[in-house]
Amino acid sequence: MLNLANSELITCQHLTLHFRQHGSVIWGAWLDLQKK
Repeated sequence: MLNLANSELITCQHLTLHFRQHGSVIWGAWLDLQKK
């Protein structure tokens, strides 16, 4: 259980880092989808 929680935490940190690097691109694409 602890191992699973630990891997989820690592995944969360990885996604946060990924979003910092590419967040503006994702945000722009999301806004474009909302306009349609």
